[in-house]
Amino acid sequence: MKKTVIKLLNELRYYIIMWLFIYVILFIFCFCFREKIYNFITIPLKNYFINDYKNIFVYTSIFETFTTDISLSLYCSFIISFPIILFFVYKFISKSLYKSEKKIVLPIFILSFCLFILSMFITYSFLLPRMVKFFVSFSTIAKPMLKISEYVFSFFYLIISISITFQFPIILIILSKFGFIDNDFLDNHRKIAIVFIFTISAIITPPDVFSQILVAIFLILIYEITNVFIKKFLKN
Repeated sequence: MKKTVIKLLNELRYYIIMWLFIYVILFIFCFCFREKIYNFITIPLKNYFINDYKNIFVYTSIFETFTTDISLSLYCSFIISFPIILFFVYKFISKSLYKSEKKIVLPIFILSFCLFILSMFITYSFLLPRMVKFFVSFSTIAKPMLKISEYVFSFFYLIISISITFQFPIILIILSKFGFIDNDFLDNHRKIAIVFIFTISAIITPPDVFSQILVAIFLILIYEITNVFIKKFLKN
């Protein structure tokens, strides 16, 4: 028993070290190409700052641009390495699973990755442009001058928070697999789940009704799809 625990800990340490090594490589890569990343993440602004797009950002400290570059690279490295994290987690736990359990766990990890991609697409393509439009058009007497550090933080806060929120079906599937919840539980608590979804959507999205409803609808659809998945494939 002790040897097994030590073996598992050594294997876990190996995966952590491997991920940290990859993360450092990705960080260096992102830092070297930070200008291209800035151009990409600021695309939602271009529709509202066409005339003076190059001069929309300001900084208030001599260290701000450098620390923002570091933050940008850290955020991007984590997002890019997320599929690697999923792969390492699956490799770590798959050795202790039976073949029948692997048939369930592997699709869960694939679903997690797909939800991650979907959440980033929705955030970048729909939520960010609406957030920019809302805040820029909110003031009619002042010209917006955006701090680069605050924009980078807001951008990745929205990306990461939405991505994490979209992972909640994975939690439901795991809880169902271990018998903590079932279809009756999901059906009976649907109204509570919808209220909770709208509350979370209001917290993590820009303060306009359309964005909140859009995220809530996607999460409700995912909730129902997860319910059907549990009923079809995980029903005891």
